[in-house]
Parts: sequence; C-alpha cells; structure tokens
Amino acid sequence: MKSNSQIFNIGIAVIISILLLILALGIDDNEPFEFVEIEITGNHYQSSEQYFEFANLQQCIDQNLSVQIIRDRLEKHPYIKRAEIIFEGDGLISANIIEKKFKAIIISESKQYYLTENFEALPIIGKIQRTDYPLISNIKLYDNNSLISSVKYSDDLKNAVKIIDAVKFMNPEMHSQISEVDLCFGKNIALYFNSLNYPVVFGKTNGSEKVVYLNKLWKQLNRKKMGKMINYIDLSFDEKVYLGLTEEYLEEKDKRS
Repeated sequence: MKSNSQIFNIGIAVIISILLLILALGIDDNEPFEFVEIEITGNHYQSSEQYFEFANLQQCIDQNLSVQIIRDRLEKHPYIKRAEIIFEGDGLISANIIEKKFKAIIISESKQYYLTENFEALPIIGKIQRTDYPLISNIKLYDNNSLISSVKYSDDLKNAVKIIDAVKFMNPEMHSQISEVDLCFGKNIALYFNSLNYPVVFGKTNGSEKVVYLNKLWKQLNRKKMGKMINYIDLSFDEKVYLGLTEEYLEEKDKRS
C-alpha cells in the first residue's frame, strides 16, 4: 500500500506534467518570444555549435524569435531532415533534430559529398565527423555532367548501395572493411577492401545475390597465403566465381611441377 508521501509526490508530478503540456500547447509557433538558451539534441554529423552557426542562432540570444523561425533556420541545413522545437520555459528552447541518414561518401572531380538514403548528394560542411562510410568513386555523370541529377537517377549507384547494404546485413565485419566502391564510369562495379590487396568485381546485375558467394569465401580470402595467390575476384557471371591468379603464384607453381 502506498504511503501518503508517495501519493503526494505522484500528484505533484502529474500536476507539473499537465502544466508543462498546457504551456507547450499554449505557445503559438509564429509568436515571437525572448529566449536565452537553445539546447540541441539528436545531432551526430555536426556539433551543436556548427548547427548554431549555420542557422545564425548564436547571435540571436536575448532576441525575440518565434518557434517557426527557429525551426525553419535549422531545417535549412542540408543534413537536417526535421527539427522538433519545444519551449521549455524560463527562456530555454529545446531543439531535437532528426538528421538524414548517410550511406556513403561520393568523390567526383576531387570533391566529396555525402550520399543520403534518398540518393541526395550533399556537400560536406566542415570536418567529416565519421570516417567509416564507404567511398564511392567514378560515377558516370549525366545531364550536362550534373552530379545531383546523376546521383538521383544512376542505376549503377543504386546497385552499389544494394551491394553495400547486403554486405552490412550478412557480415558487418566485412562491411567495416569496405574502402572503396568503384563504379568504373558505368562499365562495371568493383569493391575494394582494407584487408584485401585486390578488387572484387561484381558486374552490374544481381549484386545482392553475389554477396552471398563472397561471404562464403570471406574467411579464406583473408588468409595471408590467399593474398599472395589472388590478383582479383570476378563475380560478374551469375552463380560463378572466377579467381585471377598472380604471376608470382603461377611462376612458383610452374617451378614445383
């Protein structure tokens, strides 16, 4: 049985929650009010200070701004999908931001861009916060060499992302070793891994299915002996795996025979 003090504490907590809800509902998003602090949560790609600077909010402390203006300024940042703004009272604003999800980094004409899950190419602003994204190179450009249009409509890029996702699903350790995905300007798709000193050629079709074959070979491929033997792996043909052997291995084999 609960004591009187416990019942009293629960009652106080309920009353405070109701008052906060009434306060939040009673604020017009378009009504300006003075704030002294903004607290940003949910950020991973940029620091709070970087988001403040982009939205020009640091200089607006002690000024009158509406919730809608603060939201609009934050959501203009290319990395932010949505910003949830709450007035906590006493001049405190809480901004919970939902960032877009990045799949890889694209390099084109010596410039780097984040690739989002919706196939947007976003410029990298400031320092890269994470460096474990696969690097995608040599994308074929369309529409007057526009990277934005090429990313949106490139079947090669979509196939490459499917391969990356399949690798991550089947073998997270293998995914962590992806260093580069070469789109070969529309002619092929080849993956490079940190732990292998040769390319794995996937071709342009059925990439997700071919990951199954690569996954079965993964442990064997990472043996030192295999590294000296193999020059490349070709998965271009359905249900077949071709190994290109190094000249050094073939010469040693001839000597032994």
